[in-house]
This record gives sequence, C-alpha cells and structure tokens, in this order.
Amino acid sequence: MVEGPGPFTRALATWSIGLVVTTGCDQGQDQDGSCGGFLKTGLHVDAGGVDHNKFHNTILSAVGLTNQEGAFVDDFGDPSLEPGVSDAMIAV
Repeated sequence: MVEGPGPFTRALATWSIGLVVTTGCDQGQDQDGSCGGFLKTGLHVDAGGVDHNKFHNTILSAVGLTNQEGAFVDDFGDPSLEPGVSDAMIAV
C-alpha cells in the first residue's frame, strides 16, 4: 500500500482534442495532477475562449519553466496571439 499523496500530486498528465469548424478551432483539454499545487484541481475550467497558447504557457510554467525575465512563460506559440497564461487554471 502506498502512503502519502497520490501519484499526480507533483505530476501532470494532459489529454487534448481539437475540433476544427468553419468558425475556427474549439479545443478541449483534460488534465490530471496539480504540479505540486501550481494548478487548480477538481474543477471544470471555462477559460472564456482564450487562445490555446495560454493553456500551453500555463502548463510550461507549472512544470517550472520561465520566460527570459524569470516570470511565467507567456510567449509560447504563434507570436500574433495574445501572450499570457490562463489565470483560471493557476492555484498559486
């Protein structure tokens, strides 16, 4: 028997599915784990139609990566998209 926190306390597993429609791209994300408490858990998060790069920036930050200034990663992906992270996902 394993004692202590579960296996996803410090880890993250993510699953993604995208559906391209004539009006754009709708992408769903499913994640398990909190990356040591960085991410909120047990929630359905509607990020309000933000671009998917913010999801990826948030995950990169959750695993400890930073931008050149030492802050959360905010510049992953297409430079024409609004930079930043998904605040709705972050617990810290």
